[in-house]
Amino acid sequence: MLPICRIMPVAFVTLLICGCGDSEVAVLQEQYLLAEEPAGAQVVSRIRSALQADDAPASIDVVLAGRIYAGKDSEPWSAGKCAFILTDFAGHNGDSEHDPYECPFCSESIEDYRVFVNFGENGAAAEVDAREVFNVKERQKVTLAGTARLDEAGDVLIEGSGLFIPQ
Repeated sequence: MLPICRIMPVAFVTLLICGCGDSEVAVLQEQYLLAEEPAGAQVVSRIRSALQADDAPASIDVVLAGRIYAGKDSEPWSAGKCAFILTDFAGHNGDSEHDPYECPFCSESIEDYRVFVNFGENGAAAEVDAREVFNVKERQKVTLAGTARLDEAGDVLIEGSGLFIPQ
């Protein structure tokens, strides 16, 4: 049996080389990345309406296709967190390149096009940047599965249960 004083330096060097965060990234990828796109994508305004109905439950399961985007003047990322802003890209007459932040009509009610997304436990985002976990970038199209609820300000929050990234 090797003495502990000989094992510890090797373990320490291994952690430095491999990094502690790599294993957490792998766990999050395994837990959340989807191989197939979930069916039944909804638009944010319908999700919001369902949550605001008089007989609405506190949360609902949803599928949403959108773009990681928060407008040209804002970052969609929550640095160091597995969280981002997802914007509905379903535009007027089916235009998938629609930008509700720039549209004079949609920008008046941007909350009907934007959701706040996190991946983690009990409503809290994991402490690893979403860009690192999912290898995504701003304006990238994704399809999200998760549980939606409204916060105190009326914004839609989605705790992600899966993310599909088209190739």
